[in-house]
Amino acid sequence: MVDPVEELIIWTAGIFDGEGMAQISVLNKGTTLYTDVMVASDSREITDPIFERWKGTYCNPSMGKYSIEFTPLESLVFLKDIRPHIRYRKERIDIIIAALEAIKPLYDVNNGLSVPKKHVMGITYILIPFYDKLMLLPQPTHGKQPQKRTFTGQLRKIEPKLPLSESLGVKLARLKASIQ
Repeated sequence: MVDPVEELIIWTAGIFDGEGMAQISVLNKGTTLYTDVMVASDSREITDPIFERWKGTYCNPSMGKYSIEFTPLESLVFLKDIRPHIRYRKERIDIIIAALEAIKPLYDVNNGLSVPKKHVMGITYILIPFYDKLMLLPQPTHGKQPQKRTFTGQLRKIEPKLPLSESLGVKLARLKASIQ
């Protein structure tokens, strides 16, 4: 007999394979990166058990879909839980989990809800190599012409403009070296 929690995790992995999203998105004209993890469905009967187990925030219910967005720390727990049961996009999920692990120390400061504004550029700097890895993965075309995935290149020129503590600066340098 399957444990009910494990059954929910397996079921959720199937829903995520079909209706989930995990990506690193570009904002502010290509100068800011952030992680974006979401699961959606036409029915609250499907999303409510996911919400009860992993929390998140319901967003845009008026669009006919019930979408749950997760904070970076919620995303990390959610993706780690469902990863063993994901059938598609495993490599993408592994990259997103590694990215979330890398930025976790910056989110641990405010109970994971947000980061101080001064850390936004630090997060962007950390996410650049993960973003690049995601862009190398094959992209689904859904029967259309494949789109050229471009990157503005602005991020490559950005060094963290925030005053980094020496320990954070050393961690960033070590992390960047280990990813490349």
